[in-house]
Parts: sequence; structure tokens; C-alpha cells
Amino acid sequence: MSDLARRSPAPAALALGLALGLAPAPLAIGQAPPSPPRSPAPAAPPANDPVVATFEGGTITKSEVLDFLGQYAIQPDRQGEVYEQAVNALVNQELLASFLQQQNVAVTGPELDAEVAKLSEQLQQSGQGTLNSLLAEMGLTEMELKERMMTGLRWSKYLQSRADEATLRSYFEQNKDLFTGTAVKASHILARVEPDASEGQKEEARQKLAELKKKIDAGELDFAVAADQYSEDPSNQEAPDGGNIGYFGKRGQVIDAFADAAFALEVGEVSDPVETDYGYHLIKVTDRREGQEVTFEQIREAVLSTYGDEIQEQLLDQARASAKLDIKPMPEDFFPAVPTTTPGSTLAPAPAAAPAGPGR
Repeated sequence: MSDLARRSPAPAALALGLALGLAPAPLAIGQAPPSPPRSPAPAAPPANDPVVATFEGGTITKSEVLDFLGQYAIQPDRQGEVYEQAVNALVNQELLASFLQQQNVAVTGPELDAEVAKLSEQLQQSGQGTLNSLLAEMGLTEMELKERMMTGLRWSKYLQSRADEATLRSYFEQNKDLFTGTAVKASHILARVEPDASEGQKEEARQKLAELKKKIDAGELDFAVAADQYSEDPSNQEAPDGGNIGYFGKRGQVIDAFADAAFALEVGEVSDPVETDYGYHLIKVTDRREGQEVTFEQIREAVLSTYGDEIQEQLLDQARASAKLDIKPMPEDFFPAVPTTTPGSTLAPAPAAAPAGPGR
């Protein structure tokens, strides 16, 4: 299932966990990255601080990435992966902050003070230290921390303006599988298409799978046999298993387009060709494990969180598409040499924003 793992750019939500020294995980309900908005016309970075990414209205520099990852010892074989995640997370922070500025979402001083007080209480209750120890660890003043938290508060306000009770209830009813823990088991046949393929190449791949589906539906060809013979998924080519990718939930494990198509199928049913960033897939659901029934009232905050993640993801997709984004390859000497690493100190893989399988 590795080739179907979700591969989206690091979500903006990843930023708060990293910036505050927490495990890299999605933010709590309604939260967003705590990065201050940039000036519309940022000053040019120093000559000795190379730019690693550019986008319309701003840049990301080497020092910003290293500061972002400063509390972590990065294993040499993970550096390229972590570099890409960190740069994408910083870009997403800036794009989201810019969007919220354009929406004129305001946060008052008392609101920001209350959020800092809440953070201080959470740190003490969780045994992670005090606000002062956190500031010392991060090398920040309280004012700088407040600046970083501003976007998160703006995002919360924006989300509340989009998430009235009727909207959340409707979202819950339409997406119950997201909240019940339901999982499906599926197999797939992949006709790989490169992202820059022509329309003709895409249509050729789609037609190839459409013809296979006709034979499978007619009983002339077994799905698993077809997967082992025709699928271009490297994982299945390396270890043929009938295209099996195991069980997965509706979000977070495989890319959204793939998951949505699979969850719409009955057990034993084969989909029409489904397009993802990998190409086209025939999907067959081989089992379904129903989750536990829940009511909206029981999980309202989780519904708000998931709805907010989806809205933020859509906004960032749109912003990135028009941002003229250019991320530079990681320079060979980007990370300082580290003599040793301490067990448990390395940066864990970030949850994907994205296709977290067939993905974006």
C-alpha cells in the first residue's frame, strides 16, 4: 500500500505542532498554523541566507526552515523528506495568513491574551512545563509567540463564520463514515499516468482499464489475476497480491479521490476508472468493517475539526495553484552536521495533507 500512501504537501496545521515543539500531528479543533502574516512586500533576504522557495508575495529562506526545525535532530536518511515537508508547511502558513488578511479577519488584544493564557494552562496541566520554559526553549519572547498564534486565532474566527450549526449537521450526515471508524478493504489495478501526461495519454490509460472492467464484469477475467498481470503499482509488481492494499478509513490513509470512490462501492463491486495523481485505478472493495454509531451531539467538536481541515485544504490547494510556487531542491550542505542522534529525538513522519494513497 506504500505507493498509495497519501502524498499531499505538508498541511498548514503541521506548523503549530512543530513551532511549539509538539509531536507533528494535526491541530486541535479549528486551529491553524501560528505564523504571523508577512508584509505584502517582504524585504530581500540577506545574501548569506539563500532562498529555498518563492511564491507570489514572498519567499522562504534557509534560516527560516532551520529555525522551524531547530528543536529536532534529523537523521541523514530523512533530511530530504523533512526539508520538503518543512518548506511546504512554511509556504502554507504564509498563504493561509495572506488569505485571512484579505478576508479582514480581526483578532483583538484581549482575545490573543486569552489564547496565551489557555496555552499556559494546557502546558502546566499536561506536565510539559511552563509558558516561560516554552519560550526559552523556542528562543522567543511572549510578543513573538503571540505573533505566531495570530493566524491560528484568525483561522478559528473564519471557520466559525463558515460553520454554522446547520452546515455542520449536514456535513456530519453526508460524511458519517469519517466519524464512525468504518473501514473498507480494497484491491486496485493501476494504469500509471505521469502528472504532465497529455490528454491522449490519459485517455489511453482510461480506456485500457475500461476494457479490463468489461472483462471482469463479464466473468471473463478475475480481478486479482488482472491486477497481478496488468497493474502498474510498483508495490504489487514487487510482491504480487492481487492488487490488495488492505483496510483504510475514509480520510488520512489513502488519497481522497481513491477513498471516496472505494467507500461508494458495495462489497464485491468494481468501480469505473478513477483518476488520481498516480493515473487511473479500477477499485474493488473486498470487505467493509462498520464502525460504531455516533450522534452529532457526541462528536460535534470532531465534526468541526474535520470540516475545518477540509475547508483549509481546499483554500490552500487554490492558493498554491495560483501562487507561482517554486521550491528549490535541497542543497547538499543544507543541514548542519550532527555527530549523533538520540533515540526518540528524530522528527516523525508528518501526517499527510494530503493524497495522505492515491493522493493529490
